[in-house]
Amino acid sequence: MSHIGCFVDGRRRDLPTVGGKGSMTVGRCYGLCKKKGFRFFGVQIGKQCWCGNHYGRYGRRDKRECRYQCRGDKTTYCGGSWRNDVYATGVVVASKVYTANYKTTKAYCFRYCRAKGYRYFGLQNGNACTCGNTVGRYGKAKSKDCARSTCKGDKRSKCGGPWRNSVFTTGLKPKSFKTPGMSHIGCFVDGRRRDLPTVGGKGSMTVGRCYGLCKKKGFRFFGVQIGKQCWCGNHYGRYGRRDKRECRYQCRGDKTTYCGGSWRNDVYATGLEEHASGVTLLGCFRDNSKRDLPLVHGAGHRTTKAYCLKYCKSRGYRYFGLQAGSACTCGNKYGSFGRVNAKQCRTRCRGDKRRTCGGSWRNSVYSTGIGSKPVRLPGLKHLGCYLDKSSRDLRKLVLSGSVTVPKCYKACKARKYRFFGVQNGYQCWCGNHYGRYRIRSNLECRVQCRGDKSTYCGGAWRNNVYATGVVVASKAAGVKYVGCFKDNRYRDLPVVYTANYKTTKAYCFRYCRAKGYRYFGLQNGNACTCGNTVGRYGKAKSKDCARSTCKGDKRSKC
Repeated sequence: MSHIGCFVDGRRRDLPTVGGKGSMTVGRCYGLCKKKGFRFFGVQIGKQCWCGNHYGRYGRRDKRECRYQCRGDKTTYCGGSWRNDVYATGVVVASKVYTANYKTTKAYCFRYCRAKGYRYFGLQNGNACTCGNTVGRYGKAKSKDCARSTCKGDKRSKCGGPWRNSVFTTGLKPKSFKTPGMSHIGCFVDGRRRDLPTVGGKGSMTVGRCYGLCKKKGFRFFGVQIGKQCWCGNHYGRYGRRDKRECRYQCRGDKTTYCGGSWRNDVYATGLEEHASGVTLLGCFRDNSKRDLPLVHGAGHRTTKAYCLKYCKSRGYRYFGLQAGSACTCGNKYGSFGRVNAKQCRTRCRGDKRRTCGGSWRNSVYSTGIGSKPVRLPGLKHLGCYLDKSSRDLRKLVLSGSVTVPKCYKACKARKYRFFGVQNGYQCWCGNHYGRYRIRSNLECRVQCRGDKSTYCGGAWRNNVYATGVVVASKAAGVKYVGCFKDNRYRDLPVVYTANYKTTKAYCFRYCRAKGYRYFGLQNGNACTCGNTVGRYGKAKSKDCARSTCKGDKRSKC
């Protein structure tokens, strides 16, 4: 990826394809457009991502016009209003024919095609350069057919003819890959429920690249499909084998080789063997519709201990379970509904009838070997899972993206906040009050942290709330306690403000002092009262003012 500059956009878009919208970052837009195979991408107005293979039709502008903060990362800029901050993805897109006109010479076309990474270049009809990595699909022509058109850039030379290419090599060679253990198996049908279920990658694909992607994920087999797709799995062949002539789409990343066909996988073995050694059985545990291990994958005929280990471990989970002989379950905590006798986990695995894979609503639970990294976080305390709404419970968003609990803790503690919450796997919120929308079950806060998938970071509109250990200095220092006084509907202190979750002595002090009052009161745990006289209804016993906990500070009475 490389930055190019700030460019004007118009109704007819400079970069014509929508990559995405919403919580945008430069990195996210890069991934979206590169995955689609585009050479360039632009971020616009803080939230839009546009992709294309050409840019600049409306002209360049000063970089100061591209300074909208990215919604997904406010530390970086994402263009402006009708301004694209343009970057190159690094993708090399196949060029068809370039009409060079008066520049057309053998030397010019050689440089043009070689610069774009092609193995061959051609001269056609006196005015065009053609580039590619394969040649000859339509057969050879007579030599005299390529000597009919004079080069527009050099009248002494010939540059092909009408629909005839004079073809030369650029000197470039196809990329080589080390593929130890790889072996070709054959051409196989695919279906909507994928034969090889895991996406390895898409775009500028080669056999060698797909091999590397799937082997890195620990899969035994991979398939290349329709020239641009890579699929991984540990089983194949459920839809049957086909003739190899049905797997002859050229690979987008190396057109000298084939990458399957339409709904046809060219299948290879990676050389890896299936095993699940080293995992630890933790026991047989009860499950229900709320799910002890939240991610459930119906593995069907592939269900084995090794398969479920790989499935859950590749997604960053600390534990995996086998259930009812046909399902993998994944999570970072287990045992919410209790342990049961091992005899209840004796259903045979559909992928290996010699083994057992849990039971009906029973998980055989194992560790994947992934553990949370120990980090010293003094003062950290988990407070629970809390509902959030558009008027935020914890007011300050400080991080978005690759969030972890320690990272959010440090960010909020450095800003002197008492509490923080991680939400929906990628957001970090800070505040000095929490809980206005009520507590929820911990089962609702089980979205994996993007920065550490072995831990949870809240849920959709759910904050996993922690205390940072910061003690906020009271800005009510120096105030004098007058006493506990009776009140009624006619009000001793006439101004009443229901502060709810913000209610603390410091907050009510600031609220009433800002309005110019001499006295302030705390009432019923959730209200500030203000006035210039006090005591018209008499004093109350001290214990009567120690019954309600402050909603904004559970350690104090209000």
